[in-house]
Amino acid sequence: MKKALIITLLLGVALYPIHAAPIRVLMISGQNNHNWKVTTPVIKKFLEKSGTINVHVMENPSQLTQADFNGVDLIVSNWNSYSSKGEVPRKWPETTRNAYVEFVRNGGGHVGIHAGTSSFYDWKDYRAIGLMTWENGKTTHGAKHRFPLRIDNARHPVTRGWQPKAIHDELWRRPLVHPGAIILASSFSASSDGGSESWEPCVLVGRFGRGRCFTTSLGHDAQSLSQPDVQQIILRGVLWTAKVR
Repeated sequence: MKKALIITLLLGVALYPIHAAPIRVLMISGQNNHNWKVTTPVIKKFLEKSGTINVHVMENPSQLTQADFNGVDLIVSNWNSYSSKGEVPRKWPETTRNAYVEFVRNGGGHVGIHAGTSSFYDWKDYRAIGLMTWENGKTTHGAKHRFPLRIDNARHPVTRGWQPKAIHDELWRRPLVHPGAIILASSFSASSDGGSESWEPCVLVGRFGRGRCFTTSLGHDAQSLSQPDVQQIILRGVLWTAKVR
């Protein structure tokens, strides 16, 4: 099983040449209304198993400074401003916000996984970087179930050649999508599962300044993240945002 998974991931990387040096990922974690203590190690493990990526996990992103982004190729967010304890969302210091935005604006990549961009609704630049977010009072989901995916843009490097099977995950209905985002793939929300009977965006890319951004609503928990198709699309998103072609 492990060998098959590694082969599947490497096939996903085959669209890109071997990177001369490891891609350096800063993964922010440590708070999430999902079980980050379980999902963060899963994400780190399958990214590093590709053989092209090194992941450093930061569990206190509100303490990030400009120096923390030195030598980093991209941010992977498995963090949001809500906690499982229902605490009031906390803002980051202005110095951290500025360093975060400038990193992406100046060419750093940004990847959001599931609810990893559902934060800071009053922060315009963060909304643009995140591409898609949970919108309170509008976005919904039902129980985890199996659903089909549709490729909306088969020419983009992230989805070119990707042929996912049905995914078992949490399906977001009516997420808030930033106007600058490009939808690469959608999931079908069937009315039989209490859904919207429409295709809902689940894989998106965009740009912020010179930086590349990717986000997916897939990857609700460790079980969802263990699916080869989910791992492959996240890996493809990481490679693209890191500007590996």
